[in-house]
Amino acid sequence: SQYVVDSAIQTYAAQKDIDTIIDDIDSIITAQTLRNTPVPTFTSVQTTALSAVDSAASAAYSAGFASTANGTTLYYDSDENERLNYISAANLAASNVAQFNAEFPNGFPIHSRTALTAADSTKVIQHLNPTQIQQLGTDWRTRVMLVKAQVWALKSQIQAATTIDALQAIAITII
Repeated sequence: SQYVVDSAIQTYAAQKDIDTIIDDIDSIITAQTLRNTPVPTFTSVQTTALSAVDSAASAAYSAGFASTANGTTLYYDSDENERLNYISAANLAASNVAQFNAEFPNGFPIHSRTALTAADSTKVIQHLNPTQIQQLGTDWRTRVMLVKAQVWALKSQIQAATTIDALQAIAITII
């Protein structure tokens, strides 16, 4: 049996078995793959890391947050629509309590749950008064600043890295 490696004809002795032939073919395929796989540049690895930070931040912002606005720790949704609703309600409560009470006589309705990872089906409706909705807004701003601080720290680490290994050693997590 014969085969070609790097333009040279190789001959197997009769005692070589099929496993040896397959191992040789695997070696050839691996070498070809390595030759055809582009080596990442520092800039591409850095850009990927910065994008991963932005993705982690986006997920953290929309994952929900804890607040003790009603006196107990509950978790509130923080998708963009919910944020706009309770931030505008908190602004109204801060600027015009009478109008807030007229618009929300039973309190501002908002969904909450007892655990951040609890299923949507466990959500209950809370009705927050002006003081409570302002506290919810404060707790949201605190969460935003915590996430931003982590983003800034990670991006600083990424910008300060000088090698691909240093970039790849940075753990990109936002809690």
